[in-house]
Amino acid sequence: MRRSAVWMPHMVACLLLITFAPAQGELVLYEDRVAFMEAILDQQVLLDNFENLENGYYADPIVRSEGTDFEYSLSSSSIVGLMAQDLLISTTLPKSVIELATGAVQAIGGEFTLTDYEGLPIAGHLRITLQDGTVVTRSISDSTVFIGVLGVGESVTSLSVGATANAPLVTVGSMVIAAPAAGVLPMAFIPVFFFSRVRRSRRK
Repeated sequence: MRRSAVWMPHMVACLLLITFAPAQGELVLYEDRVAFMEAILDQQVLLDNFENLENGYYADPIVRSEGTDFEYSLSSSSIVGLMAQDLLISTTLPKSVIELATGAVQAIGGEFTLTDYEGLPIAGHLRITLQDGTVVTRSISDSTVFIGVLGVGESVTSLSVGATANAPLVTVGSMVIAAPAAGVLPMAFIPVFFFSRVRRSRRK
């Protein structure tokens, strides 16, 4: 009995470490808006169409929240900034990248287009950079493509989209941002919760 009493605190400590060990995070890239929306059904969702954003040039980051308790920002890799026009936001110089940043949300995405200086869609390739440094290249025709990233086991803090060629500008619209709704267990803790339930059932 004495030996059991001595080892019991250590056993409990080990079980707690195993049960509450954080799961390895994953960033999932979406190119299908419908599938993306289905993946965030249980989240608090912000749909931002820039309806109340005045047309013009924005040198500073554009911060958006639209009545939610979280926000995100749009900025450009160029010091010139971004231009808002007719419910769209675009870069103003070649080689510029649209940078989306958040404090910590579950998912972020939008409709991206490559355009010429007249605002007309053109074909080309998008360069997508995730927060972990992963770079993905996608071809795009003369139309709009949805790009979104969902965090599983970790929060999404940034997403950058630009053109691989020097000439095209990049335009974004119809933004979607999602964060855990009140009373909903964040995705970051779901694997941990599941694992802890398994551990408990084995001990019975």
